[in-house]
Amino acid sequence: MEQKNSKWFFYLILPLTAIAFFAAATYLYHLPDLRYQKAQEAFETGDYETALALAKAEESERSDTLIDAIHLEQAKAAIQNGDAETAREYLALLPESSEVKELTRGLDYSDAVELFESGAWQEAIDAMQSLGGYGDSFAYIDRARAEIAEQHYREGDGALAVEELLSVGGEDNVARAYAIAIEVTGLEDSDEALRIIRGLDAETVQRMKLLRERQQQAQFCILAAGFFHTVGKRADGSVTAAGDDTYGQCDVSAWTDITEIAAGAYHTVGLRSDGTVTATGDNTYGQCDVTDWRNVVHIAANNYDTIALTQSGELLYTGYSKYDMTASWPSDLRSIGAGSYAICALRQNGAFLASHESSSAPEFTNLISAAVQTGYAIGLKEDGTAVSHGVSLPENWENLVALYAGTNRILGLTADGKLLEYAFRDREALLKHPLESVHAAANAGTHIAVLFEDGSVKCFGENTCGECNTETWNLLSE
Repeated sequence: MEQKNSKWFFYLILPLTAIAFFAAATYLYHLPDLRYQKAQEAFETGDYETALALAKAEESERSDTLIDAIHLEQAKAAIQNGDAETAREYLALLPESSEVKELTRGLDYSDAVELFESGAWQEAIDAMQSLGGYGDSFAYIDRARAEIAEQHYREGDGALAVEELLSVGGEDNVARAYAIAIEVTGLEDSDEALRIIRGLDAETVQRMKLLRERQQQAQFCILAAGFFHTVGKRADGSVTAAGDDTYGQCDVSAWTDITEIAAGAYHTVGLRSDGTVTATGDNTYGQCDVTDWRNVVHIAANNYDTIALTQSGELLYTGYSKYDMTASWPSDLRSIGAGSYAICALRQNGAFLASHESSSAPEFTNLISAAVQTGYAIGLKEDGTAVSHGVSLPENWENLVALYAGTNRILGLTADGKLLEYAFRDREALLKHPLESVHAAANAGTHIAVLFEDGSVKCFGENTCGECNTETWNLLSE
């Protein structure tokens, strides 16, 4: 009998046990997959709590990815429900990504808007400035500054209100500045009222007017310098060049109807009167791919990029660098600049924008023009004074109409035609004394080109590739 029981155990119970053990092992083996599948199903149906519990039970790379996806959706849901605090808590759990950054900036923007709507103007400005042009933050900054101006006026400081409104710029703000000036002074002549409230005497006003006219004349891009080549635009719209032509950067003799020129390290750019752009030279990074550009009003070039400003205020660029932040720049730009690997722009109200933090200068306001290098920026004000960021200019530089930034030096052109030089190191100075009767200049790393009032061009510095062979040029005669 015992023998039969043992056989029965051997032939029946033992196989069943083995099967059960195998089934249990199989289940345990596939349990993580089943749990992960259930977590995914819960996630897809919006049951985030269940999905999160199941995903956390499995410690694996795929579950970590799913947990991040759950937190991201929870953050979005919180934003949708107006719960910014909870949204920030979920976003803080996530690794940095472009989407997380964008959602965080959206929350920061909403906070800044709340500050503006609550009347905390300066706090709103600070918050909006930290967003770097997100959404319409620039417009909010201008509106907040205008509100601060109105507050100054209500507090009895009409002069400060006028200066702030003029600094903000824009047709409405300028008109309001004139209105306040008339109200404060009681004068009917708006120009006279504005002059009086700003504390300017007639002589100063006339000097600033003449200075502004000279500053505008000096901004024409008729002389440019690359690493080893110099380019000049003649009065008839033709172009000439001297120096290294390895990449064809000096192949400009056939160009006609050119209104502006610019030079990069090894390429040359020209703006035609019809708003189209042409370029020649090194195109390794696409810096000469400008044939499709239209309605351009200004051009600039740095080492390996070409930049343009359209009639509508849009910024165009092509080349080595990626200026993603410029997508958030406002469309009220009036001028552009470039140097080394950086670019800059001025808004209609004279506010300064730059592509690099090292050359960014948020304190620059009411500028007539600006120039930039990767490590610094300089700006010119209406009264002929210069401001700088990242470098210290001589205090006695005044009555200026143009500034030219370079890698080794800065040049300043005065209203009476003197060209000043500030070299970063004494051994890099190229001018023994200020030049006289100067009309414009171009500032490269190893040489500078100077256009004199008689139309002649003289270069100073290295002449390794003939870049200084400009003795026969006359750019101002027809």
